[in-house]
Amino acid sequence: DDTEMNIVVEKGLLAPYNMQIDVAYDGIQALKKVKSDTHYDIIFMDHMMPEVDGIETAKRIRNLPENAGRTVKIIALTANVIQGVENEYIAAGMDDWLFKPVKQEQLKGMILKHLRT
Repeated sequence: DDTEMNIVVEKGLLAPYNMQIDVAYDGIQALKKVKSDTHYDIIFMDHMMPEVDGIETAKRIRNLPENAGRTVKIIALTANVIQGVENEYIAAGMDDWLFKPVKQEQLKGMILKHLRT
């Protein structure tokens, strides 16, 4: 996410799960982090970001030669509720999506769903 307030809220929603949280403010930073030696289980990817948006970033992550880019779960975070947008996320290689404002129970369900597989 590129909005500091959204990041604060999202970190707050994730706090009960004692997860290691890493933040990227745009798609370029996200790509650099995925290419690093850090292993990520889930990426919550904002759809609308500067430089490279979430859809293009997800495509680039999926095309990385490293294994991590192919196996990490990518969940779109979006305020875009246009009908059919989910198909665009899936085509980009995202595994799922959450509409903003994200609710605690929805986030919990998404974490449980994707960390179990």
